[in-house]
Amino acid sequence: MCNIYKDAYVTIIAACSKKAGDGFLHNRKNPVSMLLPFWLPSGELGTIHVREQERAPQNEPVNQRAWCFQERVLASRALIYASHTLQFQCGRGIKNVGGGNNFETVAKTDGLRIPETALIRDARNTWDCFGAVAEAEESRIQDRASILTEHKIWSTWKETLSEYTRRSITNPADKLVALAGVADAFQRCWPHDTDYLAGLWRHTLARDLTWHRARRAARHARPQEYRAPSWSWAATDGPIDDGGLPGHIDPVLRVHACTVRPAVANLPYGEIRDGALVADAIVRLVSWGLGSSEAGEAPLYEMNAGTRREVGFMYHDCTGGEDIEGFAVVVGEFNKRVLHNLIGLVVIPVPGRLNTYTRVGVFVVHAHITDPDAGSWADEPYADIHDWMSTSTQVITVI
Repeated sequence: MCNIYKDAYVTIIAACSKKAGDGFLHNRKNPVSMLLPFWLPSGELGTIHVREQERAPQNEPVNQRAWCFQERVLASRALIYASHTLQFQCGRGIKNVGGGNNFETVAKTDGLRIPETALIRDARNTWDCFGAVAEAEESRIQDRASILTEHKIWSTWKETLSEYTRRSITNPADKLVALAGVADAFQRCWPHDTDYLAGLWRHTLARDLTWHRARRAARHARPQEYRAPSWSWAATDGPIDDGGLPGHIDPVLRVHACTVRPAVANLPYGEIRDGALVADAIVRLVSWGLGSSEAGEAPLYEMNAGTRREVGFMYHDCTGGEDIEGFAVVVGEFNKRVLHNLIGLVVIPVPGRLNTYTRVGVFVVHAHITDPDAGSWADEPYADIHDWMSTSTQVITVI
């Protein structure tokens, strides 16, 4: 599917149609416009042309469907029959055709690009900036360009998941399948070999594991049917936040193995039969507040000798379940010079299986703020980071 859209001369997208029978060649409404008189500085009476300014439609039917996502971002060229006008999109941007109504465009999809177009161009621009540097610096520049390019690819992947996961899909089992073409395109763009692990990448696994649901989005119940390992965003429903948590963390989790078994052996981007993450990890007993799962955010409490103290925040993956106690598994640390944050998974035990857990959310804690100028920030809950980092690790499995 990746090559079909990428290699097509042009893809025609009926963005305004809810279903095939609706059609897409109807007349578009023109914005309200008029001529108004006004006095020129010279004292003469002139006229000015004013026109209603509207934003491009944000809820085009095609932009709500998960299966239609890949045709938009993979197509090298597209003719888009939008509700307000006809548009042409290519790797350099999007334009209205034939002087069509120039609505202001704010849809994220309009600016989203697959790395084979945008990111390779960004890498070349990086090299152009370094054109005058001496040859002795060439190796260092190559390393820097590689880092910049990889970070850009990862940032675009994060934005891609944010846009894709807000869309609806008729058959939940297709959640990974409908993104397969896009994942295939990203696989070809990383500067080194890597594995696709149910929506995550092996070489960025630590930060990929810390995905979280958009904070203002309603949480959904955990699906009854198995879809992916609990540590994958595909295991539950709802949009992923593309910001808020760090883009770079220093891993603390030591991964021994992370495997997934596709339902079809030669389709690594498709349905998943099962998967497991085996790691040496810092594990702390925690609990969280009641009645907060729908909002997504809950206070996190540390359990110690039968007492609990608020130490940070937890962000739920979904609603449902009576569990209010589990474990915090530290994945990594970030912002060490300022707050020294720890971030990781919140998990609950799998009944009958020793040291085996399922993910229910992600947590963030930070050290005590001692800066006298911190103001109200000094009253925030905090964790004893030194004590957490001194905890003996144990081998666990998350499924």
